[in-house]
Amino acid sequence: MLADPDGNPRRVSTLSLWDVHGSYSGFKNVTLTLGAKNVFDRNPPVSNSYLTFQSGYDPSYYDTRARVVYGAVRYAFK
Repeated sequence: MLADPDGNPRRVSTLSLWDVHGSYSGFKNVTLTLGAKNVFDRNPPVSNSYLTFQSGYDPSYYDTRARVVYGAVRYAFK
């Protein structure tokens, strides 16, 4: 178990994140991609960690950007 500098066990509450990702390649030489991370925009898990400037949660367990939606287009020259 990890501990803080004072020797107290580091505690982090539970968290479930849902991500979705899909690709479509039905066009000639083109692939379209769309996805989302943290689809339900969950808040970070509560933590007693105070080793960073983010008080109340541990950034090693959570992406501070919260929900992220992304897309990409890939074209293959053949």
